[in-house]
Amino acid sequence: MKKLLLILLSITFISCNNAGFSQEFKDNFKRECIKNAKVNLSTSQAQSSCNCVLGIVMTKYGSDSEADKKMINMSMNDIMELVEPCQ
Repeated sequence: MKKLLLILLSITFISCNNAGFSQEFKDNFKRECIKNAKVNLSTSQAQSSCNCVLGIVMTKYGSDSEADKKMINMSMNDIMELVEPCQ
């Protein structure tokens, strides 16, 4: 139930146009995330998880440029911590 609520909130958040994040950033993020997630998840699970993670990224960082700068140097532990709420 907690996971479903988080996913629904994330999808709702993503559907609101956050001025700091371009549509290109959101599309690229989801495309790459889904491509990587499908190694271990079904397509629908990958889409849900990636929408959730994008919501977290958009909440944590103020813009796509800030997210790019912070995420490029993330360790595997940092990445796992970021995606953990969406598992």
